[in-house]
Amino acid sequence: MTTAAEIVPLHLSDHEIVRGVVAGEPRAQRELVRRYGRLMASVLLNTLGPRSDVDDLLQEAYMVAFRDAHKLREPGALKSWLVSVAASRARNCLRAERRRWWLSFREPENVPEIATSPADDEAVRAVYEALSQMKPGTRVLFSLRYIQGLSVGEIASAIGVSESTARRRVASARARFDRLVAGDSRVDPWLGEVSDESR
Repeated sequence: MTTAAEIVPLHLSDHEIVRGVVAGEPRAQRELVRRYGRLMASVLLNTLGPRSDVDDLLQEAYMVAFRDAHKLREPGALKSWLVSVAASRARNCLRAERRRWWLSFREPENVPEIATSPADDEAVRAVYEALSQMKPGTRVLFSLRYIQGLSVGEIASAIGVSESTARRRVASARARFDRLVAGDSRVDPWLGEVSDESR
């Protein structure tokens, strides 16, 4: 027989999710994963590209979120905070790889499955070749803005800086990317779809 404590509400607010996660309630943890898991996975995948350990990194991000939920001062900022948790896992992974003197996107066969044509394959490959030459923090910012599609305000909230600082850092990341892909015709179709506008 199902007890009242086992019944999962149809909808928990972000405040209720945070309170429940802090209290160690499995239903709140499940709701956090259900509501924001795809977003967190997308941040990791869009920053790191296709790789076999994305699921492991996502699990690590969940564990950090469950462990540190008590640090979230404003439960209404749960979404932005979870983006920052996933982005932090991606940044830490990239830093560790730099220390090991290898980068995951140097392997030419490592192309995301989302590409739909040989030209798309080459554009994606070129983008991630350029990203592999960026510092981890710069790469995360570029990915959040131009691949994940977050607004400057959302990025500012996720990384804990003012909007003007986030805008400046995003512009710097875009300028670095543009320098890295200058003259690479494989990226031209992709650049046509990337907006420089800050929302």
